[in-house]
Amino acid sequence: MQRVLGTVLLGERIVVARIGGQVVAMHGTCPHRGAALEVGWLSPDGEAVTCRYHGFEWSASGRIRRIPALEVAGHALPTGSGWCVQTYQCEVRYGLVWVCMDPSPRAPIMELPEAVDQAYVASPIFESDWAAGVGRIIEASLDTYHFAFTHWGSIGDPSRPEAPRTRVTSDDEVFSIEYDIEQPRTRSVTYRDEHASEPDAYLRSHYRFSALPNAIHMLKSNPAVRFGTLLAVKPVSAERSVVYRRLYTAGDWPVDLSEFYATQTRVNEEDRVVIESQRPSELVTDLDAELQAYVDRPTVAFRRWLAARGIRAL
Repeated sequence: MQRVLGTVLLGERIVVARIGGQVVAMHGTCPHRGAALEVGWLSPDGEAVTCRYHGFEWSASGRIRRIPALEVAGHALPTGSGWCVQTYQCEVRYGLVWVCMDPSPRAPIMELPEAVDQAYVASPIFESDWAAGVGRIIEASLDTYHFAFTHWGSIGDPSRPEAPRTRVTSDDEVFSIEYDIEQPRTRSVTYRDEHASEPDAYLRSHYRFSALPNAIHMLKSNPAVRFGTLLAVKPVSAERSVVYRRLYTAGDWPVDLSEFYATQTRVNEEDRVVIESQRPSELVTDLDAELQAYVDRPTVAFRRWLAARGIRAL
């Protein structure tokens, strides 16, 4: 018996299943008596999701396919009944299932060149629950001057609080920023033991971020490292999200991957402490809702980009 995958997206129950060879996402509540379809299973032929309450079978199109009690009573399905479960667009990419609940997607799935580049090594997918809205999480990645304090002792130094000069570009599909920043020459930045031949306490790192409302693609490089990160966020509600991270390291980079993954998780957790403390939990695109400083220009531009797409809160 094959089970289906259940989750919550934007407050709605969703189930995902491989039906007839294709991955299908549908509303997770049976419209007959309101049972959760995630406690059900796939039909024996793999062509429908079966509700555990009364055995109703829902096909890949969402239409009712079978009611066992009607069959044994000698009755056919009501013709033209229109009984169906709402289905949603979905696609499997980068090891994740991307679901769009809107019939007309406002943005594409994030492009990730490293995922198909044989020169990079992909990590497992790291998953964590956050008590924060998706917008706050995405914006934190685009904040250019939080390193000094949020990441004090790892990749930041309070004695160097300056905001870098940032290049912002955007179009209808993606928002991007790029900048160079001086970072402390710590093992969390270089992943190697330093020598007397490298007396400078800092080195310059180059960052490039591409953002969608629910995902970030980051590329980081300096003389010691080169790697990419996909951060995809599932909005469970306005106050809760699930963060999925996948790291792509250059295959010729001689680094202990277990140390690298652990360090990146620690840096991620440093962000989480701050983000979960923010109120409101959602990111509001009204610029008058919070104070805006001159050095907030990249994140202000991101909020304007969101607002231009009709997003008031995220």
